Amino acid sequence: MTFEFFDFSKATTRSVNKSPSINIAKSGRISFNRALTVLKEITQEKYVMIGFDKKSNKIAIKVLDTNKNEKGEVDVRAIKVNVIEKTNTFYVTATPFFRSIEFDLENGVGSVSVEIDKDGLIIAQPPLQEKLHIEELDGKKEEADKKEEVKKEESKKETDKKEEVKK
Repeated sequence: MTFEFFDFSKATTRSVNKSPSINIAKSGRISFNRALTVLKEITQEKYVMIGFDKKSNKIAIKVLDTNKNEKGEVDVRAIKVNVIEKTNTFYVTATPFFRSIEFDLENGVGSVSVEIDKDGLIIAQPPLQEKLHIEELDGKKEEADKKEEVKKEESKKETDKKEEVKK
């Protein structure tokens, strides 16, 4: 047998997503993929503000050069962009934001495609949360369980009738 051994020096554990996206982890961390960091010039010297539109359930991220407002005062809504040196991944920790909008981070969300609007905002719409999906399935399961019970009752009645006829 002839084996070709894998060269781990060329391996990557990250998926390469060429379109701009963010990753939402269950820790509340929002990471920016390479395409987005290049497009929006996101670096560790930048700040972001994160907003939420209740009507559309969309998240907006505004990239800022500074944490100061027009008056030169510190804007408490601006949070610093951090970097993971080893992978050169830029991120912000937004756990308080997700709590404030009652977003369930328990299972994480993963990668979410984004669009850049005319004002330069990064717009993302996370998929339906797993928790909501499970509740929806539970409702369908209850419905299916009721149908199953009705079938069992009908079957029992038929069996009882057949036994009465035999007597």
